[in-house]
Amino acid sequence: MTPCPTTRRADTVRALAALAALLLASVVLRGADEPVSAEVALRYDLQGYDLVLLDNVPATDLTQAQMRLLASYVKDFGGGLVMLGGDKSFGLGGYYRTPIEDILPVRCDFQKDKETPSLGLMIVIDRSGSMQADNRIELAKQAAKSAVELLSPQDYVGVAAFDGAGFWVAEMASAADKAGVIGRIATLSPGGGTNIAAGLALAEEAMRFSPAKIKHVVLLTDGRSPTESIQEVVAKLASSQVTVSAVGVGNGADENLLQQIAGWGHGRYYFTDSPQSVPQIFARETMMASKSTLQETPFQAKVVRSGDFLAGVPFATAPDLTGQVIVRTKPTAELWLVSERGQPLLATWRYGLGQTAAFTSDARNHWASEWLRWEGFGKFWAQLARKLRRPAALKSFPATVTEENGGFRLQLDTVADNGAFLSDLDGEVTVVGPDGAQRRQTLELAAPGRLEAFWPAPAKGAYHAQILLKRGDKPVEQQYVSATVGYPEEFSLRPPDEAALRALAAATGGKFNPAPGDILAGEPRRAELQRELWPWLVLAALLLFVADVAARRWPENLAKVPAR
Repeated sequence: MTPCPTTRRADTVRALAALAALLLASVVLRGADEPVSAEVALRYDLQGYDLVLLDNVPATDLTQAQMRLLASYVKDFGGGLVMLGGDKSFGLGGYYRTPIEDILPVRCDFQKDKETPSLGLMIVIDRSGSMQADNRIELAKQAAKSAVELLSPQDYVGVAAFDGAGFWVAEMASAADKAGVIGRIATLSPGGGTNIAAGLALAEEAMRFSPAKIKHVVLLTDGRSPTESIQEVVAKLASSQVTVSAVGVGNGADENLLQQIAGWGHGRYYFTDSPQSVPQIFARETMMASKSTLQETPFQAKVVRSGDFLAGVPFATAPDLTGQVIVRTKPTAELWLVSERGQPLLATWRYGLGQTAAFTSDARNHWASEWLRWEGFGKFWAQLARKLRRPAALKSFPATVTEENGGFRLQLDTVADNGAFLSDLDGEVTVVGPDGAQRRQTLELAAPGRLEAFWPAPAKGAYHAQILLKRGDKPVEQQYVSATVGYPEEFSLRPPDEAALRALAAATGGKFNPAPGDILAGEPRRAELQRELWPWLVLAALLLFVADVAARRWPENLAKVPAR
């Protein structure tokens, strides 16, 4: 079994102990406040694991490439994935419209209850000329559009922009007209300077008259701005119970100033050097500001559908959970557990070759503190892990991978138990290279009972291949193989060429493999030739110093000589 690459601590969640008891290869990706961050954990080769748990990891901790890697791990390689609840997961983690949301059985947006306080969201975007770099302005517009989509009709939204001055893109109004606001955001184009105070002043004016119960401003900039009156404007916002979060994009952003703005405005500060992360930041900010996606009141877990993996788990004696994230199940998802209010607690579904699950409470000493002591806790997690983990092959046909002509050739022998060749099978192989790039190709019949595929391997590293054999439309086998391209031959560590070394020693009058005493035998003769050089070097330095001073003062002295 491949060990989990996680630093263990005394207070490690018992769910992990339950998985370890299964001898299940698993990896737990945790938020930046934990011993092993998602960034570090994703350096490990996911194909060596059967199950991945996202334990309160925000989408802003993952790159788009890493999220696509996780999606491919599930869809193409049959891996299992569980997202646990927390204040940085699901919608609160910014997973709306990401590759991770695509593979989950739940949606990361929400339907706000009518009794939930209305949100007034003000988006302030830097549209200066530097926002043309790296497509920043387009990603900022995409982020603003996603934030608007997450609002409910009883919310309010406004969009302002600034260059050397501030101006309205969409004045603060009801979010019922989302299409109109999104259309006006699309007209935004870059150009001009950077004046943060001008943009925030428009936000302060709009928030002063907004009827929303909860008010929040999100500021985005990639540059530096004059600081005059910024603190004064943010202080006015804070005194009106308006929170302000600041997002810096790229190395040109004034991080110190933006951190101060977030502190003065009692909001959050984000910095990213990847503009592709901006939509996730905006989605997370919108969900956190709405305060309607968390339910932190005690509730009982209710079974709404029976399943083998729930058998024997004593839910009748389960203690209360004290919180969960509000999500919506997708139409084809399987819902197993709900809260007393009917909110989804555990949902699963199949995605491609793998399965994923959403558990909207947590598995740590926060919302699940009583569950940690519950007798059914370990059994529940162990049986859920068995359900979700990468499935074993339905039948094992011998598969070999050999290096050939700068690539790899896969050969699969499809032979029945009685030795007869199976000629009615076909299939495909999905290959993921070291860079995460994916290619899918058909297995070709090369001989009776033998299927083959070849793929080039230009880069050094591991290549993972997921084989799917079918008889018609019915899967017969899925199998996983891997191969590695190593370093060039010149980097190989080989035994020394003793014959060449002996010949070199003999030709130069030396000795092969001498003893330490023999090496130092000639040292006294060499010592006789030694001379102390430092006095001469000091003298040279002094002379150069005098010459340097004279050369610097020479023109001045010439100027003082009277003309004749």
